[in-house]
Amino acid sequence: MIASGPVLGSIVRGKLIPASSYVYVTFTSGANIKVVDGYTNTVNNFSFTVPTLTGATATICVQEGPIYDLPFAIVHKNDLVANQANVPIAIPDPAVLALPLQNTTG
Repeated sequence: MIASGPVLGSIVRGKLIPASSYVYVTFTSGANIKVVDGYTNTVNNFSFTVPTLTGATATICVQEGPIYDLPFAIVHKNDLVANQANVPIAIPDPAVLALPLQNTTG
């Protein structure tokens, strides 16, 4: 059995929907393993179980908006470990192109 524990925290959402979370175990070599794939965030608190592995930490990615369309926002929290609590994640509203106006020239 691999030792593991929760990473706990809260998400301050922007104004886009839907919101999804992804969790990776990241190694010092740069390799990573996805352990949570596209969890739909329906509440503002989270608890993800991550393994305790030598030379590895966890990364949580939370995204808002459709990944293949704009606007889209994503936040990464790196260097997380099992049994870590009070991890804040704030998703800012994405920048939206205001100019040039549609069908303008010059």
